[in-house]
Amino acid sequence: MIGFRRGIQLKMSDFDNFSEIDYYDKILHFFSSKNRNAEETERWKESMIIELMKLFKKKEKSSNLIEIKNLIQNAIILILSLSENRPLDYYDTMGKDSKNLSLTEKKELKNKLCKLIA
Repeated sequence: MIGFRRGIQLKMSDFDNFSEIDYYDKILHFFSSKNRNAEETERWKESMIIELMKLFKKKEKSSNLIEIKNLIQNAIILILSLSENRPLDYYDTMGKDSKNLSLTEKKELKNKLCKLIA
């Protein structure tokens, strides 16, 4: 069972009719609640990941396996990103912050972007 605020409890069978958006909505709903502590967050995160793995096991022979894998992968990335309060995005951690670029570097970047767009 996955516990959510306001007493909502979901069983695995409840996930059968969930769309991909519903999964993300439940994750965002949990993390948008302000009155949660670290222990509650860890318990919820663990139970949600377990439920996603059960979903995979249940659907592993389905015709839309790639879509199910993408949903699970994206849901886990979202859960980890929100629970650690930092993005787990490779592109977020590489490159330079534009605030730290010199004026010359900013102009060069702008020119390159304009060429790509044109």
